[in-house]
Amino acid sequence: PTLVPPAARAAAGPNVVVVVVDTLRADVLGSYGGTTGVTPHLDRLAGSAVRFADLSAAAPWTLPSIASILTGVHPQVHGAGRRIGKFAPTGLGDAPATLAEALAEAGLTTVGVYNNIYMNPAFGLARGFDEYAWVEADDDVIVDAAIERLERVADRRFFLFVHLFGPHHPYAPPEPPCREVAGRLAPGYAGGLGCEAERSDVPTLGGAPPPPADRPWVEGLYHAEVAWSDRQVGRLLAALDRLELAGDSVVLVVSDHGEAFWERLDQQAAHGYVQSDHGHTHFQELVRVPGLLRAPGVSPRVVEHAVETVDLFPTLLALAGVTPPASQGVDLAPLLAGEPPARRTLVSDFLLYGAARWSVRRGDWKLVVPAAEEAAAGLAVELYDLASDPGETRDLAAARPEVVAALRAYGERELLAREELRRRLLAGAGDVLESSYLEWNHITKLRSLGYLQ
Repeated sequence: PTLVPPAARAAAGPNVVVVVVDTLRADVLGSYGGTTGVTPHLDRLAGSAVRFADLSAAAPWTLPSIASILTGVHPQVHGAGRRIGKFAPTGLGDAPATLAEALAEAGLTTVGVYNNIYMNPAFGLARGFDEYAWVEADDDVIVDAAIERLERVADRRFFLFVHLFGPHHPYAPPEPPCREVAGRLAPGYAGGLGCEAERSDVPTLGGAPPPPADRPWVEGLYHAEVAWSDRQVGRLLAALDRLELAGDSVVLVVSDHGEAFWERLDQQAAHGYVQSDHGHTHFQELVRVPGLLRAPGVSPRVVEHAVETVDLFPTLLALAGVTPPASQGVDLAPLLAGEPPARRTLVSDFLLYGAARWSVRRGDWKLVVPAAEEAAAGLAVELYDLASDPGETRDLAAARPEVVAALRAYGERELLAREELRRRLLAGAGDVLESSYLEWNHITKLRSLGYLQ
């Protein structure tokens, strides 16, 4: 039993449920234009929720991106995910406040269930949770654990955080969705791959991609993983209905980043990128993520305006009736009511693999900028017009130098402001925002996933 002192009980208000589906590309969902039919439960949720059609992650890989979702702070400020040579990246440390901390202070019971080494408490994302469980298993087992905890806390206000890992490599869907989905999407496949496959001979670290004949099957396995994760999200939503909690809960389903396949191998080689699944570029297939938000009193709608995942932090807290701590996110309540927002400067940073680069976007223009040392080595900026070229295949940097200059100035001002904010937060305290401690089993796990050399 859990004893809750009267002074710690939450005021009346909704529960908060956040589901992060790791590595889920937005364009796989039917509600985002996907045609494979693998997300019926998410698409059903989209019909009763606010769907953010243009939602940008803070970084194209897990640690800095989820840290930004849980704090409403950009990676350049919270520091989680900074690369340190060939070692593990930095963690979140002792600040800023997390979503779990803010909701726990308001009296909610806070429970997290996850499956990703970068979600481990060593990287700082456990702060504020009453219970934070690593369930290193398939998504159905993770959701079983989440539902068991949901039933246990259903008699009080709660925050439930669920992290699903299915669509992340290696792709190993259960047999039924494997044969049903991959078999349907690659019907003529006659190769030797079964229901488990890696994307490359050296996972995530620049290994050769599979032979062209195997690629449709490997991509089919990814879609089968998405189908399995979608089914588990449906089970969790059904549990909310069964426990009569759905009408009293703010529900968010979001991804931390997308996934890249082999649609731009020649382009990546020409611009000096390494080959990987994610974490190596700032292209839209990685930084545009799905976001579905259902809340009491909020009408379903599609938000076409560009927003960021850091905006989810103050929005969720406001919907829960909790005053948000200071953050860099924007409360999207006016947008949910139909008011147009101001134009945003969107920045993606903190690549995990390959040459260091950052990207800046204003409206439909997007610029990718190599770090100073990478530029000195010969890497050039890239400019794309997302309106006429949503696939980012035509580099317009040479043709539009005035746009390059303006976007670069916007991005550099934004990055400088974020670094200055970080320096103020760290003044007199040492670099506590980056503290983390890894046990040997964490290191071996990171190596097994290809994250460490």
